[in-house]
Amino acid sequence: MVEADPRNAPALANLGSVEFQMKEYDSAASHLERALAEKPSLAQTWLTLGMVHYERDDPMRALSAISRAVAEKPDDPRAHNYLAAAAKALGWLG
Repeated sequence: MVEADPRNAPALANLGSVEFQMKEYDSAASHLERALAEKPSLAQTWLTLGMVHYERDDPMRALSAISRAVAEKPDDPRAHNYLAAAAKALGWLG
C-alpha cells in the first residue's frame, strides 16, 4: 500500500507500528513521522512515535510526541502512562 501511495498516512502508520514491534526503531520513526506529516491528528501514531523515542533513550522527544498523543486523545490511559514514564526518565517525577 505504501508503494502504491507513499502519502497514505494509515499505511505509513501501520508500517511504522510493525517496525516498532520488530525493534527497527530508525525505520519506524521515519515512517511514523511521514504518516504524521500527512495526517497530524493520528493520536496512536504520536504515541507509537513517542514509544520509539523512549526505546531509543531520547525521553525529551518521547515526552514531546506523547504529549501530542494526549492532546489528540486525552482519554487514552496508555498515553498518560507513557507520558509519566518519559517524565520520570527525565527526572521530573520521583
